[in-house]
Amino acid sequence: MNYLVGESVYTFNSGIEFSQFQRLKAFNESGYDTKLLTRNYSRFLARDVKTHAINPDDVINMYDYFQGTVGIERKEQSLRNLETLPLDYYHVVGMNNNHSHVLLDGKVVEDINVMPATIGLIADTKYNDSIGNVSMREYWDWRGFLSMTETYHPSGEVSHRQYFNLKGVPVLEEVYMNFSGKVQPTMWKLLNYKNRDYHFDSENELFTFFLNEINNQQQGLFISDRRNLDACVLNIINPKARYAYVHNVPFINPKHPTKSDLAPDYNDVFEEKSEEMPHFDKVIFPTQDLAKDIQDRYPEHVRRFVSAPDCYYPIQGKVRNLSNKKQLVYVGRLSEDKNIEDLIETFKLVSDKRTDVNLLLQGYFSSEEYSEKINKLIEQNDLKELVKINTYDPVVKHVYDEATLFINTSKVEGFGMNMLESMSYGLPVVSYSDIYSKKNLLRGNINSMSVKNKSASVLANQINEVLNNESLYNRLSQGAIDTTEDNSEDLYIKAWSSLM
Repeated sequence: MNYLVGESVYTFNSGIEFSQFQRLKAFNESGYDTKLLTRNYSRFLARDVKTHAINPDDVINMYDYFQGTVGIERKEQSLRNLETLPLDYYHVVGMNNNHSHVLLDGKVVEDINVMPATIGLIADTKYNDSIGNVSMREYWDWRGFLSMTETYHPSGEVSHRQYFNLKGVPVLEEVYMNFSGKVQPTMWKLLNYKNRDYHFDSENELFTFFLNEINNQQQGLFISDRRNLDACVLNIINPKARYAYVHNVPFINPKHPTKSDLAPDYNDVFEEKSEEMPHFDKVIFPTQDLAKDIQDRYPEHVRRFVSAPDCYYPIQGKVRNLSNKKQLVYVGRLSEDKNIEDLIETFKLVSDKRTDVNLLLQGYFSSEEYSEKINKLIEQNDLKELVKINTYDPVVKHVYDEATLFINTSKVEGFGMNMLESMSYGLPVVSYSDIYSKKNLLRGNINSMSVKNKSASVLANQINEVLNNESLYNRLSQGAIDTTEDNSEDLYIKAWSSLM
């Protein structure tokens, strides 16, 4: 058995999660039995698994595991049919489509929120004490059962959480205390698990216990994709093997990898405390160039550092011709490291020289502050009529079908998953050059145009050059299709099979 170790299947996922989803699908379709093991609690996990077309039988979440709810089918729970809310005594008053009050003798005793995108299905309930402070909340899983309750300190901060099995019996507790001036979780208590109680100081300690339970049931190869989970995988007792997949460039200064220190997040991947301490049997990189730079740094462990593809895509489009309307697109996480500021500056320079172009950004912002910063930048440059920001959506076909070019101004990329995805639709890429993507994905004047010095003005000139040259555009579009063929699922599995 193979186990991919991650945080969650989120409502909004990053490239790391999408890479895991692709690997999970490809491994299972190729006969390598594989499960995705996730740590984080999410009462919407089953919904998000369905949204991303993942086989629910291939996902085991830690909280589901201990709650005994792995694989439970959805049973819709209406707020008006709750056994704990007999309508002979209580009166439910709908305040709007998403919120209801529960009244007893004319007094509000409970607030109920409706599950998003449903009609009258319960999401969570809030109870107030005699003076109107919130005393407890109940949270319902998307599949229709009470999953967790939360109580509060007088300050309003969380004090205690309980997680339940389907019979309503608590199976896991989480205690919050004031630590270093901040209220935070300080203990996880697993209740009556195999007739014993277990105490853990952190969620990762609990996750390590969970991973060992899974391995004890069926020993396997574990692949860690998140650096904050590396220590958990390293502490699995007697697995078949431990792998770490490094999606991003691990150097503090990626411009000069041979001279740069490694980022501290990667200590568990590269540092060996002693020969007796567990280490990763393989550390896998998305490109051979990145693997080679690490091999040169650790020549005594050359065989541990290897490469295997981060992603693959089927051909989903065809060679394109330029249209009268030119739409530039960026699809991906909208965050500081993706350098969206330069993307806006580049588009401003392009739009100053032509009237047939607009820009579409699709993804989720890393923070509200960054969203405000980018929207303010758009407004300051008088681009509100030309720049559109779409929310995150895993379905992107319509975006790429209507696009002309994919534009990327990311500071650094381990490979460039979203650029390969755009190429699968025959979409040429114009991008800042990157030490690893330019050697492996971006082939100048073949499938893309790239800028070495990361200059918005030079990037804008490259965009205009492509948009003004039909034959160049056709050639780059053909190159994008050819690049997709070089990153097929068959070649992906062939590369990974040597490591299985």
